[in-house]
Amino acid sequence: MYRTGDLARELPNGALELLGRRDRQVKLRGFRIELEEIEQAVLATGLADSAFVEKVGEGPAASLVGFVLPRSTVDGSAFSEALRAKLPAYMVPARWHVLTELPYGPTGKVDRAKLLAEISGDSVVSEGDEVTPTDVTDHVGLIWREVLGVPGADPADNFIDSGGNSILAIQLASRLRERLAIDLGPTDVLLADSLAELATRVRDEVAAR
Repeated sequence: MYRTGDLARELPNGALELLGRRDRQVKLRGFRIELEEIEQAVLATGLADSAFVEKVGEGPAASLVGFVLPRSTVDGSAFSEALRAKLPAYMVPARWHVLTELPYGPTGKVDRAKLLAEISGDSVVSEGDEVTPTDVTDHVGLIWREVLGVPGADPADNFIDSGGNSILAIQLASRLRERLAIDLGPTDVLLADSLAELATRVRDEVAAR
């Protein structure tokens, strides 16, 4: 018997049913990550009074999202830059949500479900919204980071070299079609030499609508 931190119960037939974990350890892209370790690293930067990190999504599309109550006016990139000097890249959240106040539950603790609910509509372009070229580039970059689970992306980055594959290409193309209402397939993602080239293709599709 080993004390692994997993919670389980024995069924009448002798099988063990896994119920979760006692801690908040998650597995992302083959790495086991302690979310509390990231939260403590954020607080140690001195940029935030409160910090919470959650894993969002499953499988290849999963990524880490950071929620912060900053001490001053800063954006998410400041936290990414500060954490890169303290943590390996796979532990740096791909997305940040800056809070103005903390949502509390009935017990007086921060309600993590409400935190996740706040990002459910992030970066979604509604039908009828005017989309500028800058908006398109920002959306492509955001979805690129979401799907690949990376904290940042350079315009010259190649999708395959950044960890992409055919399954992730399908997911990226699907999110672009859903959010920007364009006709783009996974082949377009895979054949693009760089993020910049993909963004240009998407801008052309948006302009042709």
